[in-house]
Parts: sequence; C-alpha cells; structure tokens
Amino acid sequence: MLRETERLGLIGAVRINKLENEGQADLEGVMSGAPHAVFLPHTETTDQLVALDAALSECERLHGIAQGTTEIVPTIESAKGLVALGALLNVSPRIRCCMLAVEDLAANLGARRTPEGRELLYARSRFLIECIAANCVAIDLPCTYRSAGALAAELDLSTQLGFTSKCVVFAEHVDAVNRALTPSSDAAANARATLAAYDAQGPYADGSAWIDAPERNNAKRLLARYEAFQGDR
Repeated sequence: MLRETERLGLIGAVRINKLENEGQADLEGVMSGAPHAVFLPHTETTDQLVALDAALSECERLHGIAQGTTEIVPTIESAKGLVALGALLNVSPRIRCCMLAVEDLAANLGARRTPEGRELLYARSRFLIECIAANCVAIDLPCTYRSAGALAAELDLSTQLGFTSKCVVFAEHVDAVNRALTPSSDAAANARATLAAYDAQGPYADGSAWIDAPERNNAKRLLARYEAFQGDR
C-alpha cells in the first residue's frame, strides 16, 4: 500500500508506538514499505528522537532505503513536550514537520475542552512559534468536534494564527480543511485586486475605501501561497 501511494504521487506516513512500547516491532512491520514519514506520539525528550533516528537508520540499511530519507514527525501531547520543543526539533535533519495533538494535551494541562478552543490558544501559538523558529512545518491540532460550525470556527482561528497544515481525525473534515488551506483562484484574484488598490491609492483617499497595510500583507501572503501551489502542479 505504501509503494502504491508513492506511485500515485502521495505521501505514505505511519504512526508507531513509542519505541519502549512496541514501537520497534511497529517499525519492523512497516519499514519494508518504505514510508516517507514516521510519526512518534508523546514525544517529550531528545533521547526518544535520537533512538528513533538510529532505529530508522538500521531499518533503512536492512531494506535498501536511502539513508536519512525517512522523516520523523514528533507529536507533542504534553506540557513537557511543548516546553522542550526547541531542543526536540534540532535533534535530527529527519525532522522537517511536527504535529500538535489535542485531547491528550488538554488532559495533561487539565484544560476544560470547549468548541471555541480558547483553552489551547497559548499552546498552539507557542507550538507554531517554536516550529517556525526551527524552520519546521507546524501541523496544527485536529478538530475533534464533528459540528460543521465548530470546524469552521476552528479553521478560521487556525489560519488566523498562521498555520498552513492541519491534522484531521474525521474523514468528513478533509474537504473543509483542504478548502481552508488551499487558496482558490477567486481568492487569488481578490488578493491581486487588493494589492493593485493599495499601490494606486493616494494619501487623501476616501477612508472608507482605504487599504491598510495589514490587508496588503494578508493579500501578499495569500497570493504567494496560491502561486506556490500552482508551481507544485
């Protein structure tokens, strides 16, 4: 199945258990399929990542996989993991992405879960900052409410914070997440119009039609992301 996803241009990824909790057996069972990435849950220490890096190197050797090509994606599910994130992300060049969990994290923090998610706002913001500082893709926590309204609000907050990648636990959320994170051609056209209006406005433009710098900056970011997606096709 993993090789089939590669043939189709998709990314094969596998979540294993921690190495001390049968994760080694998980690796032995999946590495023959040459997954692109291995997700490590409950990552809290650099020792966990050093051990997984070494285990992957051995598996790559045994299965004829190019050394260092299997990515490690740490999953942060506790306060301990979050405060250690800066060090964790610099353990190995295999680490190019990192994911933030939600329910185990909330339980560890003793947070009362709500659809609005205010209880995890600081954790998400800190996670994103640490990932950006380490030049690592930050995968935002999944929405574990099945309400369409809760998902819409969650996606609005996620993109407002600056996330460009998000985990999904319910199949019915995939389309909404893809729409929220992939700029449409209409959105790109609107961004170009905003940039043109900003450049054309004079110092005495009508205040009701004034394009402010934050709007200009948002339009530039959206257009850059749109063009990046077009270049990948």
